[in-house]
Order: sequence, then C-alpha cells, then structure tokens
Amino acid sequence: VTPANAADSANLLHSANASGVDSNSNSASDDDDVLFDASNLGTSEIATYLALMGHLGNSTGYPATRITLTQGADAGAIEDKNVIVLGAAGNQPLLEQWADDMPLSLVGGTARLRVIGPIERLLGRWRGYDLEAAVDHAGQVLLEAGDALGAMMSFESPVSSEKTVVVLTAGLDERLLEVANLLLDPGDRQFLQGDLVLLNGSEINHYRLGTQYKVGRLPLFMALKHWFSTKPLGMLILMLIIALIIAAVLYRTLRRMAIARHEGKR
Repeated sequence: VTPANAADSANLLHSANASGVDSNSNSASDDDDVLFDASNLGTSEIATYLALMGHLGNSTGYPATRITLTQGADAGAIEDKNVIVLGAAGNQPLLEQWADDMPLSLVGGTARLRVIGPIERLLGRWRGYDLEAAVDHAGQVLLEAGDALGAMMSFESPVSSEKTVVVLTAGLDERLLEVANLLLDPGDRQFLQGDLVLLNGSEINHYRLGTQYKVGRLPLFMALKHWFSTKPLGMLILMLIIALIIAAVLYRTLRRMAIARHEGKR
C-alpha cells in the first residue's frame, strides 16, 4: 500500500464496513469475528489490515472472509463475537473503552500496565512464573520505547465470556504495520507468546500478565492432561492416592496368601 493508492484502499474498506464481508465458501474465519479498524484510516492502518488478513489466510490455507469490518466502537457488533482491534493510541476508541481490561493500556499518551493483585501473584508463582518480575521488566521496556512502542495483546472479551479480543496497537501510526509484520516472519513469530507482546525497536518481549480463561471444551483425556499439567499438586495428590490404593490391595492379597499358607500347615 502506497500513498498513491491509499484512497482506493480506504474506499474498499468503507464498502466492506457498510455491507460486512460474508461468504458461504471455506474461509479462515467465521461469523463470530469482528475487526475494528482505527477511527481515521491512513496508509499504516490499511496496510496493517491487509497484512493481518494475509496472515490469517496463510495460516489456514483459506481466504480470510466472513469477517465483519467496522470502525469506532460499535458495542452492538461486539457481543458474542471474537474481536480484532487495530489502531494506534488516540486513533482507536476501544483502547480507552477497554483500558481496565487490557494487560496494557495506552490512554492519553500514557502506557500503563495492568495492576496485578496479591492473589494473582501467588497463583502465578504456584504455576511457575514470577508476575512481579514480569511487570518490572515490562515497565522498563515501556520507559525505553516511549512513543515508539508497539504492542500486541489478547484478553477475554469484556462483553462476552469465552470470547477473545486481540489488539494490535502502537504509540505511533507508522509502528502499527511493524507490529503486524511480526506475524509474517517465522523468526519473530516464535516470540509471540503469553497475553502481551512488546516491540521496542527490533527487540521483542512477551509476558503473561492477564487472568487466564478457557474457551471451548477439550476431550476428556486431553482435559485431564491439561488440568494436571497446570496443577502439579493435584498430580502429586493423585499419585499418592493411587500408591495408597495399590499398597492396600497388595497388603490384603499378601495377607490372604499368608493366612492360607498358615492354615495349610495345620
């Protein structure tokens, strides 16, 4: 996308916004997806949108259709849907509307990390990661990056449980496309983990700061495997119970055998 054809691209996006994008063919998405683009579309926002759609198609093997594209903060289009939010700070109303729900808020030119409560800190340590150290490191990255910060984050939708919001944002418009390009580079994509990714120059940092939530259901065996992988104490208790049951069965069996031998000698 170049400045010369930005206007044509903007008209294309406005047309999609007016009628929605829908198709009955195989697609990379479905009717549960809404993409909120920035309030004022420029070259960076349009290029970011096209790069993201290209990534969705490349990852699934199908064109990224059946996605409703809108601008601003139309609450009626959000309920019971997964949401992708694009836009730099100050050019995306949802960044202010959902500031308290995001791992990182960019409001009024100020970047602020979500406050982590004491219970969450304890749970984080129990699960094997130090939230306090993660917040300290992320705060240092914010100070170093300043307005040139780029960010990608995900969290549960504030209006619909079990629905996800993914946000691509930046302090400056020109950095927005660089955030989207992280999805296209296999070398960079390996660092897109957790619920918050910060781009400082070419340096990529990822964190897990938000509350974890579940989407959908797993088969019984996989659900048990996942539960035990996140609950080491539960695994230990279960192993102890199984060991006690085996020991009790062996004890009773050996005791009966010993009684039988003793009675046979009489």
